[in-house]
Amino acid sequence: MDFVKNYFKYIETYEILLFLFIFLLFIFGSAVFIDIKSNSKLINYAYSFQNELISKFKNKIESNFIEFQRKAANIIDLIEDNGTVDNDGIQIFKNKKLILDNSDVYINDIYSFLSGINDLYLIRIIREVPYIIYVYKKDNYLVIKYQKVKKIVDEVVPNNFYFALIKDDKTYFLSDSLYGLKFLNKKYYTVSYENLNYIVSSDILYDNIRVFILSNKTDYFRILNELKKISFINVLIGIIFITMLILIRYYIGKFYYEREKFEHLFEFEHEKFESIVEAIGEGVVLVDKNYNILWANNFIKNLVNLSDGEKCFLSICGNEDICENCNLKDVVKDKKVKTRRYKDFIKGKTGHYDVILSPLLNSQGEVVAVVELIRDLTDLVNLQIQVQESENYLRNILENIPDAIITFDANYKILTANIQAQKLFFSKKLEDDDIRKFINDNQLFELLKDNRFVEHYDTYIQKNDKSIPVRISALEIINESDKHSLMIIRDMSKIRALEAQLIEREKLSALGLLAGGVAHEINNPLVGILNFAQLLDKRLPEGSYEKKLVKTIIDASKDTKNIVSNLLLFARHKEGEYSNFDIKESIDFALKILGSSLKKKNINVNVEISCDSIIYGNRGKVHQVIINILSNAIDALNIGGNIDIKFEYIEGKKVLTVRDNGIGISSDVKSKIFDPFFTTKEVGKGTGLGLAIVKSIVEEHGWNIAVKSEENFYTEFKIIIS
Repeated sequence: MDFVKNYFKYIETYEILLFLFIFLLFIFGSAVFIDIKSNSKLINYAYSFQNELISKFKNKIESNFIEFQRKAANIIDLIEDNGTVDNDGIQIFKNKKLILDNSDVYINDIYSFLSGINDLYLIRIIREVPYIIYVYKKDNYLVIKYQKVKKIVDEVVPNNFYFALIKDDKTYFLSDSLYGLKFLNKKYYTVSYENLNYIVSSDILYDNIRVFILSNKTDYFRILNELKKISFINVLIGIIFITMLILIRYYIGKFYYEREKFEHLFEFEHEKFESIVEAIGEGVVLVDKNYNILWANNFIKNLVNLSDGEKCFLSICGNEDICENCNLKDVVKDKKVKTRRYKDFIKGKTGHYDVILSPLLNSQGEVVAVVELIRDLTDLVNLQIQVQESENYLRNILENIPDAIITFDANYKILTANIQAQKLFFSKKLEDDDIRKFINDNQLFELLKDNRFVEHYDTYIQKNDKSIPVRISALEIINESDKHSLMIIRDMSKIRALEAQLIEREKLSALGLLAGGVAHEINNPLVGILNFAQLLDKRLPEGSYEKKLVKTIIDASKDTKNIVSNLLLFARHKEGEYSNFDIKESIDFALKILGSSLKKKNINVNVEISCDSIIYGNRGKVHQVIINILSNAIDALNIGGNIDIKFEYIEGKKVLTVRDNGIGISSDVKSKIFDPFFTTKEVGKGTGLGLAIVKSIVEEHGWNIAVKSEENFYTEFKIIIS
């Protein structure tokens, strides 16, 4: 009884009545909540279960299709091997002709029926019956399988569920029918029909065909008829709830009662440690005016061994005298908080610390002690250093990246630009300039405004009256509340040059294949013509008219054979052997071959060899290179011209130079001189293959060729031998 009296001593009468009212309200609310919650849960379960049936129905169609694909491939292989096919429901067409029909479905023109259908399976209504039509195409075969939708429904959907398809506003029932029920175009809903409630779930099955599954609501909610509105569990929970409220109220009352008893015991301690409690979690030391330690928390005691009465600078810092820049005297004098950052402040520890000194005042406002708060900032400072190093690292990457990187604001004012951007736009300071001043392409900025991201946009920028191709990627970024954009600009000049070289190589390769094919086709009849003409030449008498005609045929055939040889050489059909030989042999050979042409024009040839003349290559092809270059030089010279041939070391490489003082090459022709069949000579005096063959042979050897020319002054070819 004493316990009960003490118990209710802290609870008022109105509070007891309030608890009883809450208890009754809780019981009533629980009953209503359980009823509504159960009803809602079961409805959601019905929707979920019916939706799962629809998914199973779809998955069954997919699995049947995969199985059909495998069987159809085997059937075609069986037909190809003249085997026997006995699959039910299969039609097989070959070259649009029906070669096998094991189905009970006949369609006059199956190809018109399937026209415009790209799917490999589809749903069609045939004679008011829904069918799934599986299609498999391979080469000239077409395999079709017909399967009634009802068959799959019977496998997947339980007997107590209704199943229907709607196509073009027409309903097809595949189970027990509810012919008068009108379906809605909704995913989930409930509907009443003939005094019964139904739960309906639907989904799009294929194209414009919608599938519906529904069931009688009473099948799901029969359990609700047995649900008791208020059970013993509800009452028990209510009693526990009220008991908890009473206990909480009791202990709150007891707390206030006990507080009055002990409040005066904590008054002095509260004033003493008020500042310490505010700074708890860091190192806290209470120091008097003479630097003596009065008290320290466990944070400091765990770092150093402290005893009350020791000097703070000796015990904490390990110094024999007052710490440099110590603010304690200033705090006592000014009665203000002072803060200073130290490195390696705690003895035996490395790190960074903030030391905050706060005055502790008595009731008269005098400083009786100083609270020293020691905050370990080592991790924070190290993190700042790492962030700074990371920023420097990223800055170095951005500054040395080969692409230009620029950021600009919504007004197109440049905010940052790396070194490559300064080089590209030939400006040491791009900040605060308008980006559109350097990239004059309104379409680019419209795309960025609409899409917020532009990738691989090709355009041109002007630099020193020269158009430079560039590729730009740009991204809009949000910097706090401001909208900025990042742009990466790549100079595509070298890439475009490499693309041009690649196109040139591909063109030469194609022309080489063409030349080789033409040469072989011409060479076969040409050999016969030349052989028969030489036989006739031996049999005809000297001086006869017929013998002169035959000699003309022989000369023409030999000239044609030389052209064929050049074509074959251009097509690289004559590989030959590689060996070490003296390039002087090739020069001498070319001068002998072209000796008559040199004498005819009275051309002076000067040969100068100033280094080791042994090279590694194909002797015959190198002969051909020098002959073709000298031949072009002779054609470019007037009577009495000069040709200088040099073989020397230049920058550690052997270089063959052929220079003439002829008519030179015009700038518009210079880029085409190595193209096959390009010539500036008169018709019948050149094939246009000479320099193309030269370039082909030089590149085959892994060498390089360069040409310099000034119209009406000179032409110089250099072959750089690796």
